[in-house]
Amino acid sequence: MANQQEAVAAEAIAKFEELAVKRIDDAVTCIRRLRTLSMRRRYPYTRSHVDAMFGALTVTVKEVEGAFRAGLENKAIASTDGFSFTLKK
Repeated sequence: MANQQEAVAAEAIAKFEELAVKRIDDAVTCIRRLRTLSMRRRYPYTRSHVDAMFGALTVTVKEVEGAFRAGLENKAIASTDGFSFTLKK
């Protein structure tokens, strides 16, 4: 019974890691696409625009991080060593 539970937990962790890597890659790609808007010759913008854009990103990242941190506090889960993200250039 314990081995079956461990197998299910390991499968769930593997799925989480697979999805997390894909979603982080997608999010980083989308954020990097914002860089093309920084071409002042093509797109005029103000400090207010920049503050609003990055304020929205910061708030959203903090909300999502808070959800994950709250999940860590609510349930003890064994750590998975070696899990990391490699950002593509």
